[in-house]
Amino acid sequence: MKHPGTAGSMPVKGTTCGIRPDLDEMSQDTGFDFSEAKAMLEKENQDKKDNEKAEPKTDSKE
Repeated sequence: MKHPGTAGSMPVKGTTCGIRPDLDEMSQDTGFDFSEAKAMLEKENQDKKDNEKAEPKTDSKE
């Protein structure tokens, strides 16, 4: 990668739900860095659990 964190729009084919990368328009140095994806997902899941614990539970059988 040339300049991490400075990505522009990815060339795509299709529209709406059919959007997919346009491999013909991408250059050879186009890359995707997913090295932190697992840590980000784990943190997001932990944040959700922490928020659920902090919210008071209500009984809907009133």
